[in-house]
Amino acid sequence: MADLRVLWRAVAGFSLVSVGCRTNGLPQRTPTAVRTAESDTAAPPVPASWDEILDSTVTVAAPDDPTVRYFRHRFGIAFAVTTSGTTIRDVLHRYGATIVGGEPAIGPRGAYIVSTPEPGLTYEAVEALENQLAAEPGVFLAYTETYRGKGVMREKHADPK
Repeated sequence: MADLRVLWRAVAGFSLVSVGCRTNGLPQRTPTAVRTAESDTAAPPVPASWDEILDSTVTVAAPDDPTVRYFRHRFGIAFAVTTSGTTIRDVLHRYGATIVGGEPAIGPRGAYIVSTPEPGLTYEAVEALENQLAAEPGVFLAYTETYRGKGVMREKHADPK
């Protein structure tokens, strides 16, 4: 069977996967061909936008300004141009992260907005996860998504003529 797998992959670009089924009440293993995506090594596309969550119960306040709030489970991750798709997927898998959107203008090739399991209820726990993400191989930038930032009012001056 191992020789068949090697031959099958080499000739058709397929992988053999065992699928369980039952015959006469006994479990059987049936090899089934599944097309291996050629883009498995390519980076996942960065979505053009993301849906914002309006639920403030999944946020934490910044310690220096309680009016600024960050999501506890949403992060932005931008990878270096040279980072392979395999490395990107490994990083996301390691943290249980799911791509939920993107910000194409951030980083050298856009940033993924990811949802992770909640790291904890404190700002320190969120910051620790952000720092871990930033230290991963191939990561150009990692940041916590803002729920509510601080607005800055600016006075508009009339054009002097």
